[in-house]
Amino acid sequence: MEQLGLISTAMFLGMLPGPPGLAVFVAVKFAGYMLAGVVLKKAYPGIVGGIAKIAAVRTGVGLLLGIGFWFLALKYLGDSRLVNASPWITYAWLSALRIVIWAGVILLFTRKLEGSTAKFLGLSALGALWSGLLDVAGVGLALITPGQIPIC
Repeated sequence: MEQLGLISTAMFLGMLPGPPGLAVFVAVKFAGYMLAGVVLKKAYPGIVGGIAKIAAVRTGVGLLLGIGFWFLALKYLGDSRLVNASPWITYAWLSALRIVIWAGVILLFTRKLEGSTAKFLGLSALGALWSGLLDVAGVGLALITPGQIPIC
């Protein structure tokens, strides 16, 4: 059986999560980012802002840029054989975007980096990996939450 790419999989399912699914996805991301905020505050004791504020900013930025990313990907790459042949291409771009987002969040809340550049980049990459793991849980729960919207 041919491997389904990201776009093909969405069309195969024929459903998008509705408002309850979106709420579940956001709740999973927010809770996960609160845990990430705890790690950041331990790594950078001089961080300004609480863990809820870190989580809210990361969730908000992620939603805005994530929706924009998927809109552009579907609009410009929806018919791409390369993207549909392997979802890893899309995830590679998304991972790079997540590293940049985490770097921005860390810079926003530290105002002055403590420690090495390797620590900063490592935590940005770790945050990107964490975001991806949260997607697995968030999307999985969103897809089984009642109130889905059929697509044709």
